[in-house]
Amino acid sequence: MGPAFDDRDSPYRPDFLVVIPYTDKQRKQWEEILELKNKLAATDHWDNKFIEGEYTQEEWEEKKAQRMAWRNEIREIEKEFVEPAITLEEMREAERKAMEHIKNTEEVNGQ
Repeated sequence: MGPAFDDRDSPYRPDFLVVIPYTDKQRKQWEEILELKNKLAATDHWDNKFIEGEYTQEEWEEKKAQRMAWRNEIREIEKEFVEPAITLEEMREAERKAMEHIKNTEEVNGQ
């Protein structure tokens, strides 16, 4: 997989990336959010079916309640979900190590 954009000529080209993995709890929360959002996406057509008269008002109310319950579950999970982060000092240390690695690689390759 290549870079998200062609940044070879950019003066702001990153020379390294910092990847911060999710904790087990964050991963579980993220998976739950994705599952619920997939359920919502898979049932978007229910709106049209109701509008076109394929569902009675009672059937629609049940389906609408289910979708609202999924949205509420997402909101509850998102309230406590925290993206992984690092401090500025940790970022600077990662950058220092990355630049050192680049310098050593260039020296080994004779650049």
